[in-house]
Amino acid sequence: MSVTMVDQDSGDLSGLMLEQADRLFEQEVTIARLAAFDQGASQDDLWRTIEEAGLPLALVAEAQGGIGLPIQATLGLIGRSAYRTVPLPLAETILAGALWAEASG
Repeated sequence: MSVTMVDQDSGDLSGLMLEQADRLFEQEVTIARLAAFDQGASQDDLWRTIEEAGLPLALVAEAQGGIGLPIQATLGLIGRSAYRTVPLPLAETILAGALWAEASG
């Protein structure tokens, strides 16, 4: 699988995406949401918000409808989602999307 490495052109986009993800996770992943998740509440609205931000398609090339983030930035995104305890399979979905995009060419 070919993975984009950081270059000067993508550095600004990567930084902006990580800042956006930080803000989104800070605003949306609250103690109340995590408590509700522990009680079995649906997280569909959070997933929609994350999808609207394009985060599940972080490693998918722009030409294939994704964001096309470099691997280093994507790992930073995954780390931020773990730090904020995002109660969704974001890392797994990012990887699945990248594999699907690579397989479909």
